[in-house]
Amino acid sequence: MKTLKIPMNSFHPLLVTRNRGKQVKEMINIRLQAEDDWSILLLDFSDVQVLDYSWADECIAKLTAEVNAELYGPKGILITNCTDDQAENISAALLQRNLTLLRQIESNWVILGELKEPLFSTLTLLNQKEKVTARDIADYFQLAINTASNRLSELYKRHLALRHEEIMPNGGKQFMYHSLLLVLRNTNQ
Repeated sequence: MKTLKIPMNSFHPLLVTRNRGKQVKEMINIRLQAEDDWSILLLDFSDVQVLDYSWADECIAKLTAEVNAELYGPKGILITNCTDDQAENISAALLQRNLTLLRQIESNWVILGELKEPLFSTLTLLNQKEKVTARDIADYFQLAINTASNRLSELYKRHLALRHEEIMPNGGKQFMYHSLLLVLRNTNQ
């Protein structure tokens, strides 16, 4: 699994207006289509001076919607090195479209957009353990296995987790869900 890091300041230090947001999203789309060997898109906002709501809606929210629609396959997006004000504008744009992203802050994370309980607690456990199965979630939260599976499936659909299918020793199959943060750590080593 590979991380594709895009320094957002390479487009402009002032990420403002819908027009510029549309232009940046189009440039990112070209890059995403050219490089299909990535699992996580890391949008790095280092040295971005200003980011407004209009730009965030046109670029980040629409890009997130495209990733969630699996236009690029099963991928995840992480936001990093943005200021709290920039994160607030991104979060507001995501909320309007019922979307969610993870913001990495050093080794921690926060939600941009909204993620209600019990999905938030499931994501918290996944990010702590780094990879889990539905059985792990069911045992930890004392849930029915189908309820645990539904929670993990929803995190996967929202592209807040990655997954792959494993063959069990008895010949059965199960999904292993991976934290985006784990994938990011492993690709940065």
